[in-house]
Amino acid sequence: MNLSEKEQQGKEMHQSAVIIIFIALAALFFLILEQLKVTHLLDSFNKVPFFVLAVFFLVMGILSLGSAKRAKLSAKTANENVNTVKEWFKNNVTKEDFGALSDDDSENEELYLQKIGRVNALIAQNFPYMRDLPDNLDEEIVNEIFK
Repeated sequence: MNLSEKEQQGKEMHQSAVIIIFIALAALFFLILEQLKVTHLLDSFNKVPFFVLAVFFLVMGILSLGSAKRAKLSAKTANENVNTVKEWFKNNVTKEDFGALSDDDSENEELYLQKIGRVNALIAQNFPYMRDLPDNLDEEIVNEIFK
């Protein structure tokens, strides 16, 4: 999953949670009006199942807000990690560091895959604690180095 997808997922989760909470609060408000005899739509029904359902939606919405916050934080952390890795490559790795791989500027697929393998090895060696990096980060780095 790339960074923009993670950020979008966090936003969508937040929007869903807000909608769920709004529905739950509207249902609770309606039940309060019903209990105060302002409305008479549920007079012939038992109100307890409606109350339980509204509280369930409220709890589910609050838990969803927590999940959305964690997803947004995860996207922010991943973005910071990507910037750290890119900055390290920019400051520490040049085209010449790739040796024979840098001699041929053609679009040879085998050489391109070797370059990506070398970038992945450098990432694993220098950033072993970073696990949740985007799938296409290695390609972005190769394209920046060899442009």
